[in-house]
Amino acid sequence: MKTHPRPATAMAIAALAAACLAGCASLQQTRTGSLPVYAPATSDHPYRSRGLRLPGLRPQWSPDRFFVEPVGYQPVPGTPYLPPSDVAALQAGYRDDLRRVFASQLAEAASPGPDVAVIRATITGVAKANPLLNGVTMAVALVPVTAGGATSEAEVVDGATGEPVAVLQGVANGGRNFLGGPVGYLSSLGQARRALARQARELGDLALPQREDRASPRTTAAGQP
Repeated sequence: MKTHPRPATAMAIAALAAACLAGCASLQQTRTGSLPVYAPATSDHPYRSRGLRLPGLRPQWSPDRFFVEPVGYQPVPGTPYLPPSDVAALQAGYRDDLRRVFASQLAEAASPGPDVAVIRATITGVAKANPLLNGVTMAVALVPVTAGGATSEAEVVDGATGEPVAVLQGVANGGRNFLGGPVGYLSSLGQARRALARQARELGDLALPQREDRASPRTTAAGQP
């Protein structure tokens, strides 16, 4: 005979899920020193990406190619240990995401140089979901109780001069952004991968001129809070 969970049990799990998703994977913007400049520090919206445009170069800067350097990994304190294979997969995936974003408007170059937008990125934090636990609670109460996410620091520089054009302190949390829908909770790093893909798009929104009017990260002009 098939049994169903008692309403009180389901309600308790739902309450636990709400509480956990409010606090789980609460990654915030990072400042590791990998970027040449950061947006002014503020206490508002620390769970959202923050971008900074460097306007001095922009009027005369019009690259026709791009080059994405290999993605770095510099985890901030509190980041769980990841096997080297997982780190390599996240780095490769993020680099591919950046290439796809910039290839939408520019040709890919074989190396940095004049008229080349050089993209540099470092993954600075990762949160993992627990797919087994989420599967159980989603079956019982239709809600997950753990979420993943990722943070990164990325920049676009002029390939000839090295002058920065745009920088991004990227962050996205599965519990806050529902990355990948319900399926995202059923993979330990699925939401982290989707978080980095979102940050690749945010960097493109900052650096690609045709995309400026629909930039998704919180954007600041240099020198402005």
